[in-house]
Amino acid sequence: MQYPHIGVEPAAALMTMIAFGLIFPIGMLIFWKIKSKQPISVFICGAVIFFVFAGLLESGLLGVLTAFVKPFAKLLEDSTPAYVAIGALAAGLFEETGRWLAFKKFLKKHTDRDASIAYGIGHGGFEAMFVLVLSSASMLMYTVMINSGQFGTLVDQIAATSPDQVETIKAIPDQIAAMSMTSVIPGLVERISAMMIHISLSMIVFCGARIKGKGYMYPLAILLHALIDVPAAMYQKGVITNIVVFEICFFAAAAVMLVLAYKIVYKGMMSGLVTERKGAEDFPMYVEKDPETPANG
Repeated sequence: MQYPHIGVEPAAALMTMIAFGLIFPIGMLIFWKIKSKQPISVFICGAVIFFVFAGLLESGLLGVLTAFVKPFAKLLEDSTPAYVAIGALAAGLFEETGRWLAFKKFLKKHTDRDASIAYGIGHGGFEAMFVLVLSSASMLMYTVMINSGQFGTLVDQIAATSPDQVETIKAIPDQIAAMSMTSVIPGLVERISAMMIHISLSMIVFCGARIKGKGYMYPLAILLHALIDVPAAMYQKGVITNIVVFEICFFAAAAVMLVLAYKIVYKGMMSGLVTERKGAEDFPMYVEKDPETPANG
């Protein structure tokens, strides 16, 4: 079987996605590290929690249930509402539980509200790398195989070992050939939107973990995460078909969430969780002020 030769533009588009997947989160990390003096460990914690709770636990549980519980797999396949509800709730429950655990256990000494944003950048940044860099790198590998004539051998090997995956693999050359510099823009915008959401939810959960009487912020974060994931799940099931409209709405919702979380939670509820900074020290003295007490006493 002859496969289409992959030209320069699809390869350039893939490399653009890889570059953005590295530069965007690392740039955010450097900016907030310089501005807030937060230690790198907070960013790393966000990345690790995402990998464990979303990459391993959530995906692993859903994968096992889909593979070994036939009624569950059939429900996801046949029922769009069930697919959307289960996918959205699972994402909210696993990721926000991980966030809550991080702030309560692993980062309990970090009481400065700026740590919430650092964690969010680590969480969302690792997701950006995971989604953009890994997927694009694998597509670049396929591109090399296609143009060198080795892709047919790969298809034959998969046909012998996993025949149910052959059609999926065969579709890859056409998918790559159809890529352009403009076709990757929605995916890049989506990563920006996701970063805003992760920072917002991190501020919300951090507030619940640090301020007495605000524990309800944790279930609120689960609900908000699930709600904002509903359109994405609907797009995956083909209910929403226009990617441009989807990404515009997703970006707008993320921006609104970020503004509200920043003004209401970060600047309002957490106004007392501030740091007395001393130069460029990574571990400054934390000073909690009573937000109800006027500045002049």
